[in-house]
Amino acid sequence: MAINGLTPVDFNQRIQIGTVKTVQNPINGTSKQTFVSQFSLYCAPYTRSIASSYQLTAEQLEQVVVIVRHNPKVYEGIKCQYKGKLYDVINDSIDDSGNYLSCDCSTLKTSYKGGLAMTNNDMADQLESWLKDVHKLVPNEAEQVEHNCSRC
Repeated sequence: MAINGLTPVDFNQRIQIGTVKTVQNPINGTSKQTFVSQFSLYCAPYTRSIASSYQLTAEQLEQVVVIVRHNPKVYEGIKCQYKGKLYDVINDSIDDSGNYLSCDCSTLKTSYKGGLAMTNNDMADQLESWLKDVHKLVPNEAEQVEHNCSRC
């Protein structure tokens, strides 16, 4: 895909390309998925015109389009982190013109984990908050009072 009118100044945002890895917590043995960055690239955010926005569905409006220099390591299905959010690359329009300054147009869709779109730090904070709430509701063994009731 040939993108006309882009200058090096337009590539002013960073995008992290990588994978999601399952890591086990050594303290309590639970596992969680975290984003592992393999490399980063400069990208240019693509802004849709108002006329083209009217033609999109609601799902397509949530998608983000960025332009990166051609890189064979960026392909459909790989994970990326852009502006603090985790995304899936769902479409990678490759510029096959053969120019040395070829650019690819990548469409990103928010990666949903458990129905929420969060960064790794947001997920960790939310999990800590939930655990604190659970500990308030369920007392540990030392705090439990023995319940001696003949009706139970």
